[in-house]
Amino acid sequence: MTREFEYGGGSVCEMLQGQCQDVLMCRDVIQDGKTVRIEVEFSGDDGWILRIIGRNGQVSEWTELFSSSGEAMTTALSAIRYEGIDDFYDDPIFHYLQERHSH
Repeated sequence: MTREFEYGGGSVCEMLQGQCQDVLMCRDVIQDGKTVRIEVEFSGDDGWILRIIGRNGQVSEWTELFSSSGEAMTTALSAIRYEGIDDFYDDPIFHYLQERHSH
């Protein structure tokens, strides 16, 4: 079985807060027609923070810091590949709460 797994154009951009020393790498990943955004943020001397942002803005953030942006990005791509994009795309608890409040 072949699974669609493509990487959107990665970019490096400054954070909107105007903190020039804080660098954020962004990359969209599309798998099975679903898109999530990987964000890797430099956290000063401590290392790199990794987040995956899902469809409704929910955030999966790693608790450990990474020694490089490449290590963080590789970890995110591996997690999406092996766990599946659904784990990051949609939060089942949030979806459940939306359904309850829409009735």
